[in-house]
Amino acid sequence: GLVPSGAIQDAVMPHVLRVMSESSPHPARAASLTCCAILRASRNAASRKDAFRRLAQDFGKSGKWQLRLLFVGGICEGVRQQFSHKFFRLFFLDTLVSCFSDQVANVRRKACQLLPFVRLVLADPAHSGLLEGVAAAEQRLVKDSDRDVAEAARRQRGASADGDMSVASDGSFDALDEEKARDEFAVHGEM
Repeated sequence: GLVPSGAIQDAVMPHVLRVMSESSPHPARAASLTCCAILRASRNAASRKDAFRRLAQDFGKSGKWQLRLLFVGGICEGVRQQFSHKFFRLFFLDTLVSCFSDQVANVRRKACQLLPFVRLVLADPAHSGLLEGVAAAEQRLVKDSDRDVAEAARRQRGASADGDMSVASDGSFDALDEEKARDEFAVHGEM
């Protein structure tokens, strides 16, 4: 028969997290995408929320710059693929925004690549205050003392979330994001 997703999560997740924490960049990124897919399959709301808080804390706010870089380049990407914009906003946005002012230039540069997605996630007028904060961070990044960071920020200025069909031409969320949000509601209820 089929193995319940909770059993898979319990058996596999410790190994996935170890690969994320201890491996070179490519296997760590693959593990972070796998981690997000496993969490998407989980139907345990408390376990999911706990895992997301731990990912944001242990990777996004890690003392090791390599783990913060993995948070930006792997975990945020996995969450972007597997979960709705609302879910990303609730669990990962604050930590990602803190990476815009990271002390390590490579983390700031990688975070710049997510600027179009962050603007998309905050497109609703209800989030205009957050969007203003992100715009201020973007202004700082464009003037960053590291040339590569400043160039990465300039390239993302005004860019749309290329390849992300999350918003229809009229600005409404597309069917995929709505489907993800419905699934999240089925697991978590109103968040």
